[in-house]
Parts: sequence; structure tokens; C-alpha cells
Amino acid sequence: MAWASFLDSNLAGNEHSEPHKGNKTSVWERCMRSAGIRFFVLALLIIFSLELTLFNLGSWLSPSSAQQQTCTFTSSCSFSAHNLQISSRSGQPRVLVKDVDSSLSIPVRANTRIRTLEFAPVSETKTSEATSSTQNDASAPNTSADTTTPQAPASNFFTRVTIGSQQITLRADRPTFAFLNEETSDAIALEGAVTVRFVEGSSTRVNLASVTLNAHKPLRINLLRVCVLLLIAGFLWAMRPRSRVHSIKLNSQSRAQRLAFWACFGVPLIVLGIIVVAIAGVFVGTDQWWDRGNYIYSYHHYILVAQSLLEGHAWLNIPVDPIFDALSNPYNPQLRNTALAQGASIYWDYAFYNHHWYSYFGMLPSALIYIPFHLLTGRWPSIMAVVIPLLMLTVLLLCGIVVRLLERYFPHTTVGTAIIAMTTVFIGTNIISLIVVTNLYIMAFASGLCISSLGVFIWMKVSPDSSARSNMWRMILGSLCIALSTSCRPTFIFIAILVAPVFLELVWKKPLRTVLGATAVNIAAAFAGLAPALWYNWWRFGSITDFGAAYQITVADMRHLHVPALSLLQGVSIYLFRPLEASANPPFVEAPFVSTATWIHHESIIGGFFIFAPLVLLSLFSLMFREVRSRLHKNFVWLYCVLGVVIGLFLCVFVTRSGGIAWRYFVDFSWAFVFASLPAFSAVMDYAASVRDTWRGKLVYSTVSIIALYQILILLASIMVPNRFASFTQYAPAVYSSVVDALTILG
Repeated sequence: MAWASFLDSNLAGNEHSEPHKGNKTSVWERCMRSAGIRFFVLALLIIFSLELTLFNLGSWLSPSSAQQQTCTFTSSCSFSAHNLQISSRSGQPRVLVKDVDSSLSIPVRANTRIRTLEFAPVSETKTSEATSSTQNDASAPNTSADTTTPQAPASNFFTRVTIGSQQITLRADRPTFAFLNEETSDAIALEGAVTVRFVEGSSTRVNLASVTLNAHKPLRINLLRVCVLLLIAGFLWAMRPRSRVHSIKLNSQSRAQRLAFWACFGVPLIVLGIIVVAIAGVFVGTDQWWDRGNYIYSYHHYILVAQSLLEGHAWLNIPVDPIFDALSNPYNPQLRNTALAQGASIYWDYAFYNHHWYSYFGMLPSALIYIPFHLLTGRWPSIMAVVIPLLMLTVLLLCGIVVRLLERYFPHTTVGTAIIAMTTVFIGTNIISLIVVTNLYIMAFASGLCISSLGVFIWMKVSPDSSARSNMWRMILGSLCIALSTSCRPTFIFIAILVAPVFLELVWKKPLRTVLGATAVNIAAAFAGLAPALWYNWWRFGSITDFGAAYQITVADMRHLHVPALSLLQGVSIYLFRPLEASANPPFVEAPFVSTATWIHHESIIGGFFIFAPLVLLSLFSLMFREVRSRLHKNFVWLYCVLGVVIGLFLCVFVTRSGGIAWRYFVDFSWAFVFASLPAFSAVMDYAASVRDTWRGKLVYSTVSIIALYQILILLASIMVPNRFASFTQYAPAVYSSVVDALTILG
């Protein structure tokens, strides 16, 4: 907001900038003449007013401190426990749930109505996220970073309890405050006691030191909430119709614009990545989990592939259990369950073929990252140490692609258009799902999207105005990188459609010899990039087109999996148009239950692609207007729209049929729709700039800004959805707890 205020203060004109001679003005008066500073002061006043009233409503409505009744388990508090073991260690109580039917009953003073409760945790559990993050239970194994540090189970951080018909989730890092509804208060008055029932299973340790009845919630300013609201206000100010960012021409050669990009986005992104990797750990730890009669979970696929490459064989160094090997069809889940009951050791989500274990993931990360890292350090990197740098580089490359594409086809594009376009690309490509779920499955997406983005970034410098030699080397390197993505995740080979308009522009109306020469160069580079994947397929499975996904040991027999047309159609519609599902609890959206006519693999997703990225859909719809289409005729830019939609739909169908429904699978096809919409969006903003001072221009700018803000808020909310796959409640419970605290009004 300060940057936008500075720009606007220079735009506002000079009618107030030169005071009358001899008339001194104070610093305050000069500052208040700036519209940006006036807006900042007003926003600050409004936000702090909301902070003291709305966001502290619980403090105003809770009972006074004089009505409090605190029961501390280490004192002489009168309480009764059923199937609970309460002991003391170092002066701190320990509450252990011994059975599923466990409860704690605290007597209530006569003629006292209980309206609020506060559950205070054991003080020593207010630790950093590193000691509270959870990965140890089999349902959510630790697939990230170093696991050498002992970690507490998830139930230590979040504990569900019920009081009457009301459910409350206790948190280990801070007191949990709850308003009781009328029904619960009446039940307590009738019973004469507050009965807390524990929902967790037996042998669960609960971080609970005391319970306060009729607790008073203190008034508190949440700095995280204040900062977020200020950022939202700043975004709206910077993107308003009259903002200068809509009049500054995008210029990648401008030192000021480059400095602003790196200062405001690039450097903070890199620093954040370094901090995350440093906290998570650079080197890998142990990662096997299993229960007796269950699968073995080990997520060292890329390490095992690297070891097999170094040893000169395709199969992995994993023992094959003879009971499992003797099965007539090891891919049949029912037969595998029989073998598990007999004590067989079966590895989950590996490919089993011809009496050996394999990984069905691509080998490029192992060859280019894991092996060099191991040769240099003698150890193996953690997933986080590889994925986070790849994702940071991918984000920067995508921003570079957006800038080069806009400057190439829309030379009058403004900084404001570029900012919203970058935001939409970041949200639409769903990279956030990779950043917040950094486990084994993300490696293929991160590496594939990174190297294919590098190829497109290089291709975007190919131009008829450049020398033939420089164009040739750019085409070779770009095509090679795009083709190498098949050794990471094959679907990213289709990102080659983004260079088709560039290639056509280069060879259009050129001699046949030039066309054939350029085509041959690209085909040769593409074959060179495809060669590692094709060779690795042949080495493992005897066919250059067999990537091994059919042999994976997973929830179904992938060799005979058939998705009916109706379920396929339902899956595609869920991917694209599934509406958001509201929740009464922060972050106020949740992952809806997914169901289809017949079974297909599905995980929780937040909503359809066009629901959390509506700017993409509206941009594509804008192609119905002649004013938009007329701006897409030159240099084959219209091909982005056509090819993007076609390939996006094709990949969406393919992913649904082969993999089912999962949040991370959005990345396979979402990029196609995003880049299909980018020229249309730029054309709309180009039109808005031509009528900027009219109501049409102001309407376009205002609508786009509001939708962009909506996309950002939905993006942030989706990160914190508690019931999605690999949520922050598992990976970063302290972060989740802080966000919930910032979004809570009454509790």
C-alpha cells in the first residue's frame, strides 16, 4: 500500500504541492494532501475499530471476571473423572484417555448459569511447530524432511471433546475459548455439572491443565489479522480504476520495475523457501510405517531409484515377500489382503513387475538432483530440500513467461494487468497445492512443471527480430527442456502448445527450406529430451510407452480399471465446476464429499477449477465479444485460446480416467486453461485502458480487482481447510491454530 500511495502521490497533481509564498505548512498537512496517505489512515482507523468491536465481540459478550470458576487438576479442585488417568509431572497435570467412553465432570455452583468455558493447555506444550507437527500415525505418514526429531502424535495438538450436543476442539498451543449455546447451558444447569466427554480413542494424552467456567475472554489485538486486513486494503487501493499501475507500461528492461519485482516478490519468495528448508531439514530421515497385517509405507522412491541407477539395475532394492510373489494376481486388492493376513510384507504404492519392485515415477529428479547431491554430500536430500527450491523456481519462471508473453503480444500492457495476470497464473495453475503438501507425490509435479516452464521461458525469447543462430539455440534448449518433462510427469509434454504460436510466427511466409530446417531442429531436440524416459521405460518394462502406472500396488487393480462414461463425466464436472461448501468454522469453507455414480479414486478437493479461478472462465467468455476477438488476430495469439481449451479438456478427461479426483491433479490440466485465458484477459484489459475514463472502463477495472481479491482469499482459505488431503492440521498445526485464532470472532 505504501508503494501505491507513493505512486498516487506523484500522480495527484501539483495543485497543492506548492504553498503560497510565506505560508508555512506542517508535515501533517503536507502528508494529508496525499490521497494514498489519507486512505491508509482511514483504513487503519476502520481496521482498528473492527478489531476493538467485531473481532473482540467475545470479550464484550463474555461474563465478567468475577463470575469465573477455575478448576486446576493439580489443586484441590472438585471433579470426577471416568476412564481418565490424571497425574502430575514436574508440577504439570497429565490427562490420559484410557477408553473411548471417557469423561470429566466439574460441579457447578448453585444458581450459576454457565455461558462460556476456557480450556487451558499444559504450559510446556506451548512449543514451536517443529515439536508439534504431526506425521507419526499411519493415516498421515511423515513424508517431508527430516524425521530424526521426536514428534508428538496429532491428538496431542488437537483434541475433540463434546459438552452436551456441542463439539469443541482443544488446541495445545493456546487456551481454547468456547461460548455455550442455550441448549448446552440448560443441560448443565439441570445436571449441576459440566461434563466434558472425550471423543479421541484410548491411550490419547490430552494437553489440559485447567478448565474455567464462565471464563472472561480478554480483549486482544491480533496483529496477524490487522496485517492481513491492511494488505487487503492495500491491494484494493493499488488495483482501483484510477490507480497509476493501470497507466504504467510494462517494461521488463526497466531497472525500476525489475527492482520492484525482486524487492516485493522475488527476494521474499527465495528467503521464505530458504527458511522453510532450513526448518524442515536438508537431509532425509527414516520413513517406514506399518502395522501388523497392513502395508509398508515408504516414500523414498526417488532415493531408491537413484541407488538403482548407481548400481546399474532398473529394479529397486526392496525385498520381495514370497507369499506376495506367489499370488496369482498381486494387483488384486482382495488377494493382497489375504496375503497381509498371513504376514506378508507388501509395499504400498510401488510398481510390482516380473518379481521385482519398481517406482512408476520418472527418473529425472533422481538422475539430476538426488545422485549429484549424494555424490557431493554422501547423504540423501529430504523431499522438502528438493521440492521447495523447484517450486520457488517454477513460480519465478511462470512470472517470467507471463511478462514475456504480454510484452510480445500486447506491447501496451500495464503493470496492473501484469500483476493480476501473474496472480491468476499462480492461483490457476494450483501451485499452492504443491507448496502446502510437500510429500513424495508432489515431486513429479514440481519437477515436471519446473523444467517444462523453463523450456517455455526460453522459447518466449525466440523472435523474427533475433538472429537465426540465437533462435536456433533457444529452440533447441526450449524443446529439450519441455521434452525432458516426460521423465518427470508425462502430462507436461503438452505444455509444448504454448510455443506453437511462437514457432508459427517465426516460420510464417518463410522459404520452405527455412521451415523444414526449423522443424527438424525442434524434432531432434524433442527426441533427445524424450530419449531418457523412453529408454527407462524399456529398461524396466520392455516397452518404450509403458510408464508402469498399471503395475502400482494401490487401492485398485490398475490393469483392469475401467471408468464408466457417466462417472467420467461427473469427475470432469467436479474438477471444473464443483461449488464451494461453506462452513461455520474458520476458514469458513471445507472440502465437500465427492461421490460419483460408480467408484473412482477420489480425495477431498476444495472446489472446481473455475470456481476458485473465475477470472479464467470470465476471460474465456469474453471471447464472445468482437472488441476482444479483434485484438487477438495478429501473430497467431488466438491459438493460445483454442489449443489451451482443447488440451485442457483432454487432460482433464485423461486425468479423471487414469487417476481419479485429487487436488494435486489440477496441476496436470489447469495450466492449459490459464494460458488459454491469458490473451483474452489481456485483450479485455487493453479495451478497458482505451475507455478508462468511462463507466465501462471503471466497471472492468473494479470487477477484475474484486474477482482477483476473491481468488486470493479463496486460495488462502483453501490452504487452511482442515478436512482436505494432507491438511495443515497434520503438517503445520501451530500455523493452522494461529490462523483459526485470527479468524475467530466469538470463540
